[in-house]
Amino acid sequence: MAKTRDLRAAIQQRAGVRPADPAPTDVDQAPGNRQASRIGKVTINAYFRKPVRDQLKMLALQQERTLQGLLGEALNELFAKHGLPEIADTD
Repeated sequence: MAKTRDLRAAIQQRAGVRPADPAPTDVDQAPGNRQASRIGKVTINAYFRKPVRDQLKMLALQQERTLQGLLGEALNELFAKHGLPEIADTD
């Protein structure tokens, strides 16, 4: 990847273009239009059949909790099962 950056810089220098500042890589440094509650967090995606999502939504409604809270609880149980710290937010 360093060669790509060097090539880009060389082309920009040759064309008389000032190289752009590198984009921040830490989500805390680049909130953009992100909601304040999401700064410092990342998305974790997974694909399941629709009935799985529907059942999870029904459980969240019955428990008066958010999907994120339920998923955090499930992740913490998975972490504990494998001897890892329970670090997921649960609401």
